[in-house]
Amino acid sequence: MSEENATLQLIEQYLSGALSPEQEQDIHLRIDEDEHFAQLVKERAAGRYLARSTAKDELTTSLKAHYWQQKETSIPSKRLIIKPWYYLSAAVILILLVFGLRSWLFTPSIDTNEIFAQYYEQASIPEIRGVDTAPLWETAKNYYQGQAFDQASLVFQEIIEDSTMRYKDRARFFLGLCYLEMNQADLAAHQFEQLSQSMFRDQSMWFTALAWLKIGNLDKTKASLQTILQRSRHYKMKEAETLQKQLSQ
Repeated sequence: MSEENATLQLIEQYLSGALSPEQEQDIHLRIDEDEHFAQLVKERAAGRYLARSTAKDELTTSLKAHYWQQKETSIPSKRLIIKPWYYLSAAVILILLVFGLRSWLFTPSIDTNEIFAQYYEQASIPEIRGVDTAPLWETAKNYYQGQAFDQASLVFQEIIEDSTMRYKDRARFFLGLCYLEMNQADLAAHQFEQLSQSMFRDQSMWFTALAWLKIGNLDKTKASLQTILQRSRHYKMKEAETLQKQLSQ
């Protein structure tokens, strides 16, 4: 297997949630350090979402046509009546199978982007004054408020990487929000997960769940929501309960 194929296979396992926590941490570090690898992750994540949506549409259309064809042929006729009993049995079984598939396939699918839009609210960015981080923060703040999230993300990244700067956790939190706004939810989840022991823990728990929801990974979304529900006074407790029920219907 070539190195490129091995890399793509590793990315597929990561997006499918098949890696161990240690392996996922390695992936996150590689995303931070390897711009080409990070771009591959984003492309594969987008491709998986499109392929999943297209495949289901095609399968639904095919089975609808098959269902109506079988329904027409199931109307009793003189020719059918004189067939041996086992032809009748086969027809009944086929009709039951078609009805079973119909009830499964025609159940409305979950539109994760629509649900995400129901719960996502852009966080306001505070001011920082009187410290060495203030000038860069003011620049990032202006970009963020002006919806220039790509530019804001670069400045937040600069604050995080500069060892002399303060407020790194705050910068990482808003970097994650920039990634969400830029439809790079996998990178956003990576930033939020690194804040589990910071003052932004509760906010990051909620936005981690929303990031996985935007990607379409319902298992990780539900796991993140369950973590919130285990905290007795989380500020998004009510929303987490509602969303968990909505995804379980």
